[in-house]
Amino acid sequence: MVGFAPFIIIKSPNKDKQYANNSIFFNLLNWFTLKTNIKFNYSSTIKMSTTYTKIICNPVKDRNKRFLLGKQGTVELLAIGLNPSKANEEQLDPTSRNIEKIANNNGCDGWWFINLYPKRASKPVKLPKNPDIRLTQQNLMFIKDLLQDPKFKIIKVLCCWGNHVDDHLYLKLQSVKILGYIKQYNLKLYCIGITKSGNPFHPAPMSVNRFLGGIDRLKLISY
Repeated sequence: MVGFAPFIIIKSPNKDKQYANNSIFFNLLNWFTLKTNIKFNYSSTIKMSTTYTKIICNPVKDRNKRFLLGKQGTVELLAIGLNPSKANEEQLDPTSRNIEKIANNNGCDGWWFINLYPKRASKPVKLPKNPDIRLTQQNLMFIKDLLQDPKFKIIKVLCCWGNHVDDHLYLKLQSVKILGYIKQYNLKLYCIGITKSGNPFHPAPMSVNRFLGGIDRLKLISY
């Protein structure tokens, strides 16, 4: 049985070097995964709705993680958040309702919500300092499969992970990897605004109302 060593952030006084060191770590992990032929227990199979009104969640009835949330449409918006909270196949939360509204206001009757890290947490400060490597790899593979699946009709990508991406280096690394996958499909990246830290605004109602004038006044801009 193959075991993983704990994830260790290689500290360096130079942030660029630290970023490079951790990129090397993830590259080695990817190589190790391929060489050892590790199988991850996850499914990217999505059972689509024929009514276009059903909330789709993957996995269902899982309080610990979420790879995908959304509703099928004829044209769809893909939103990339930081991490999932409580929204599931039974009920949306304020942020996911805002994603749906943004999609509808910008020519999309369907929307999907993925995240940089799939661990459920009510607040970003509750995310772990070090990632669950298996969960991280599952999320990346799920997103790869989603982008290749013709059942999805994605025409726009909304980056909306907010400033908490700077809390942990692994979140930043995941954003780079996921955007790299997306760019292979020539999908244009958008956001609803840029924070002073240079990150795409998070669509939480408090932020949208306080800084952007409310959900109905939002305009997508290039990211």
